[in-house]
Amino acid sequence: MMSQDLRETLGAVLVGSACAATLTGVVGVQTTHYFQNYPGDKPLVKLMVAVVWLLDLLHTMMIFAADWTWLIDHFNDLGFVSQIPWSLGVTIVLTATVTIIVHFFFAYRIYCLSRGNWLVVGPIVALAVIRLSLASASCAEMLLHPTFSEFVKKAAWVFTMGLVASSTLDVVITSCLLWYLDHARTGFMGMDQIINTLCLYTVENGLLTSVAIVTSLGCWLGMQSNLVFLAIHFVLAKLYANSLLATLNGRKRLRERKRRTQLGNGTQLMFNLPMSPTLKHSTDHMEVLQVSEEKSSMRHDEEAGIPMSPIRSQITMEKVSVETASTSKMDSVIDIR
Repeated sequence: MMSQDLRETLGAVLVGSACAATLTGVVGVQTTHYFQNYPGDKPLVKLMVAVVWLLDLLHTMMIFAADWTWLIDHFNDLGFVSQIPWSLGVTIVLTATVTIIVHFFFAYRIYCLSRGNWLVVGPIVALAVIRLSLASASCAEMLLHPTFSEFVKKAAWVFTMGLVASSTLDVVITSCLLWYLDHARTGFMGMDQIINTLCLYTVENGLLTSVAIVTSLGCWLGMQSNLVFLAIHFVLAKLYANSLLATLNGRKRLRERKRRTQLGNGTQLMFNLPMSPTLKHSTDHMEVLQVSEEKSSMRHDEEAGIPMSPIRSQITMEKVSVETASTSKMDSVIDIR
């Protein structure tokens, strides 16, 4: 039975709608920033950003349509509070669609970091598809059973499993990114500092979406007589969209930071980072250019006719080998321009 206290039902929905609209504005600003600062990105990446932005706008429109149905078309009709507007079911599918795009994006980065390990990426992709399927089923059940009481009786488990799947994906993706980032360390101080930053951002963003989903799930399971869970659910799509865009837009800042990193005696390492950490999950691509005193010394010895010692030659080759391996691995992760 739906609560007759409007503060717990329509009041909660109204607050959630306002928060969602605010975050949609942030998505719009981030989208504009992206297209202004990254014109060289691949068309597929630009298309992904445009699709996420349009889906987010449509999601907000459906939220407002549901609000209009509750607050205007059925003003002062307390009995209609328990009804499910058709546009509300659409918001569930749109949230899952934005979510699967973001999950696929980070799954691809794990794929690159793991050097194509489908044993890791495969379950992530499969769970993301299951999550979208559950959300689609929830939307269909809302259209077939347009009251919350009927929906809870017939298909509460579908909605619950969708939230559980999404939360599980966030935890798995964050854990995988942290594990592979940690194993990407090479011992170079500057690079390891950047990896530490990436790990911190990954935890923060994964934690943000996970907490939001778990909170919505807790309210859904513990307070099905009100709409507090729905208010929180409204902002999920926006959190995922902002997470993706923050990752893309942070690249330039991290690249400049890495270019200022200096390692060793006169060795300048310049890092080119086409992808940054986010508000859920990230890694980095580095282009390492060694301009070292050792190279200058080697050239001087060559001109003077002094042969390079075997030990020095081995050390030099090991350094180049480490840098080349690191560069190759990071290049394959996020060279999306």
